[in-house]
Amino acid sequence: HVHLDLAGRIPTPEETRKYLAEPAASRRSSLVSRLVSSREFAETMAGTLHLMLMERLGDNDAWKGYLTGFATSDRSVRDLTREVLDPGADGVPAGAGFFLSKRLENYGQNPVDYPGLTRDVGRLFLGMDLRCAQCHDHLTVPAYKQAHYQGLYAFTRQMVLADAAKASVSEKPVAGKVSFSSVFDMERMEIGPALPGRKPLDVPEVKAGDEYSVKPDRKTKSAGVPRVPMMPLLSKAVAEDDRLARTWANRLSRALLGKGIVESPDFDHPGNPPALPATLETLAKALREGMPLKTWIHGLAISRLYQVASGPSAGAGAAAFSRAAERPLPGEVLAACVETALGGTKRDEARLKRFRQVFGHPPREPEEGGHPSVEKALFWRNDPAVRSMLAPSAGNLMDRRSEEHTSELQSH
Repeated sequence: HVHLDLAGRIPTPEETRKYLAEPAASRRSSLVSRLVSSREFAETMAGTLHLMLMERLGDNDAWKGYLTGFATSDRSVRDLTREVLDPGADGVPAGAGFFLSKRLENYGQNPVDYPGLTRDVGRLFLGMDLRCAQCHDHLTVPAYKQAHYQGLYAFTRQMVLADAAKASVSEKPVAGKVSFSSVFDMERMEIGPALPGRKPLDVPEVKAGDEYSVKPDRKTKSAGVPRVPMMPLLSKAVAEDDRLARTWANRLSRALLGKGIVESPDFDHPGNPPALPATLETLAKALREGMPLKTWIHGLAISRLYQVASGPSAGAGAAAFSRAAERPLPGEVLAACVETALGGTKRDEARLKRFRQVFGHPPREPEEGGHPSVEKALFWRNDPAVRSMLAPSAGNLMDRRSEEHTSELQSH
């Protein structure tokens, strides 16, 4: 399955023969090195990161280019986190703002979904889904407090969409701390910007009329710059938090292993301990110390943990990692696999989009579980996207089989 994870497709017959011809002791490491250095790896890893961070919320060419460039670079996940949470900072590549800009869109009279943005920052970067702690302490996870949600909200409430087409984000000044109360006791509380479980940041108070260091300009359509911008503070705080590396390690290993060391990855807390605590800490430590993503992926792909054979379910906890997990393939990978198997079939964006529609999960729903359906069964039997792939064309499998069949008939 290393080709599926690192190249986004099955191997060709030529690649398989080349692999089997190499010395058994070194061929896997050699294969992984070749794949990690390939353009296909960059595109496949960009797709993996896109699914992890955007969860089918939308697509953007500049964002895709940003992720592809990141996958080929020597930057770490800390760098990626800094850039997507503060895309206006100096030196941040174009496209990084799509993570925030897409979540700041609103439709019609609907308000911007700041609770959804706050929730996504908490769960995707810190492993904490605080959705049910917005109005009171979490009812089933004692470690998640209402103050945790409100502290994160104190960061995100200033963000506004500047230009959807350019995926750019700006900020509006919001004075004072966030005031809140539990729906159960109505006791009034307040908190400044703070990561869950961390001390609130020491943010200077801003006087009325002095909210901007650069005031908005209607003529140039400049949104201005708040005297105390929150995006740089959030970006720095999250990037320096130990939970970031642990969350990334768990989510990335889950993408490659089919199951997280902590399941579910959105609920990493003392009541939901990791199945392999020492392994998770080793993986997180490498990311915490700044290991480039492609180097980290290479290490996991040649590890014994990744190479275990598939077989019957081995149970829960650590025992579950003694066998490779069955996992569904994203629609993009399924399309590429069929194209590779047939041979000679060129990548078609319309066909790829159709595969995504059928096999992609709804927005914000993790890409897990097979979710069999009548639609998928009918797709394989009747859909024009599949029928076009099965049509004979110069050099593809169906064309070769047609020629072989004709030869067989003539020989009789």
